[in-house]
Amino acid sequence: MEEKRRQSRKKRRFLIQVETSDSVSTGFTYDMSVDGIFIRSIRIPRPGSTVTARLSLPDGKRLALRGWVQRAYRAPGAMARLVPSGFGLRLTDAPPDYSRFLATL
Repeated sequence: MEEKRRQSRKKRRFLIQVETSDSVSTGFTYDMSVDGIFIRSIRIPRPGSTVTARLSLPDGKRLALRGWVQRAYRAPGAMARLVPSGFGLRLTDAPPDYSRFLATL
């Protein structure tokens, strides 16, 4: 299958807090790029919804990010350990520190 992604992804696991209009939950990054993040989470927002996320960096700093849910996937129970359940967050607003952080990975 042909790769459709425009940006290369970096697989890293960082704690991330996700806020939607009706809930706050936590998850972990699965892979990251300049314009998006796949977030593994039990609570998966609806595709198209706007999300504010706070990414916890290893140095204790937290970066505020905004975006919309581009895709969502919930793996069947039997495959949950092999295939990540979560959602793809297309970033619309990220501070310059985010791209600088990605460059260090």
